[in-house]
Amino acid sequence: MVPSKDVEPQQHEFSLLSMTFKPAVYKVNDHITGGDILGFFWENSLLSNHKDLLPSRAHSTVTRIAAAGSYTVDGKILEGEFERKETGYSIMQEWPTRVTRPVNDKFGSDSSFIVGQRILDVFFPSVQGGAVCISGAFGCGKTVISQSISNFSSSDTIVYAGCCGRSNEMAELLVHFPELIIDVDGKKEPIMKRTTLIANTSNKPVAPREDPLHQYRPRRVLP
Repeated sequence: MVPSKDVEPQQHEFSLLSMTFKPAVYKVNDHITGGDILGFFWENSLLSNHKDLLPSRAHSTVTRIAAAGSYTVDGKILEGEFERKETGYSIMQEWPTRVTRPVNDKFGSDSSFIVGQRILDVFFPSVQGGAVCISGAFGCGKTVISQSISNFSSSDTIVYAGCCGRSNEMAELLVHFPELIIDVDGKKEPIMKRTTLIANTSNKPVAPREDPLHQYRPRRVLP
């Protein structure tokens, strides 16, 4: 086993991804706390107004905030000081899997989740923020239903976590999904703009593999 002190830090793949950032109303010497909106960033035409929040447990006095422009996901867009300690914050946030996100309150859902299949919407209705299970044996159509929901549901983002026996399904998604087009406000958009594929995760424990998909969902995410 290689001692941990001898392991070289690896460059995060997100350091190659750039996004357009627009700062919020804060300026130098302002006091900010967890959950405050630092700014907004543009990913693509479907995800054009991401909110960049200060991490939940953070407190800081702003010493520098980046100007509007293009930044890498792990680039520092704000620096602050708290108890004589300087901390930088980026667009990307890292959060321990087993630590629950703090919330002030939990609200009940008041919006229907439209899946786009009339038989499912009529006989098996669901709500946004709810959980749905599709059971069945091999070859009975579970994957077909899930892909159909991905195409037509009222979701902002689709996240596929494929591992073990789902490797064939992931390969099929890579072949067919780039060809699919959806209608958003009268404009044709590729479905891949709102789709994220997570593959080759079978060597990880179930908890860290699945929890990040359910802990923090600021948009209408279909995991």
